[in-house]
Amino acid sequence: MEKVYKSRIHRIIFNFLCGAVLSFFIFFIAQIWLSQLISVIIASLIFLLYIWLVIWGNFITIIVTDKELIVKNGKKEDVYEFSKYHFRARTISSSGDTECTLYAIDENENRTHIDCELIGIGQFKHLLADLKLTGEQVNKIKTTKNKNDTFLLGVILFS
Repeated sequence: MEKVYKSRIHRIIFNFLCGAVLSFFIFFIAQIWLSQLISVIIASLIFLLYIWLVIWGNFITIIVTDKELIVKNGKKEDVYEFSKYHFRARTISSSGDTECTLYAIDENENRTHIDCELIGIGQFKHLLADLKLTGEQVNKIKTTKNKNDTFLLGVILFS
């Protein structure tokens, strides 16, 4: 058995659009105090940095076999053998977006953070099922309701 989970195109496009909105916002704020050229340069640098850190830095391929979990992030490849590691997962939902995180924990309780946001919540749930991390513990942390907006912050912990 080998299952492969890759970054989803709609997650990449969503993050690309978030970077563009952030850059436009910074451009208009910077334009108040700085010239238009400097504002464009700053906004462009922020956009490129956002693309590098959030999208390019998080392209991920996760492979689950019978004996191990393999995480490929760019040219880097990490292997987590099931006999040496156990896993925990966390999802945080806020304002319609969900952050997906997987933790690989070794025998000495050292945690390795695996950012699974670009594979999307659907594939992340399948990954958790493959790792047998479904339905063990759910903790809702905080829900607040304002007059005009409703924000939900929830955390699901799997052990």
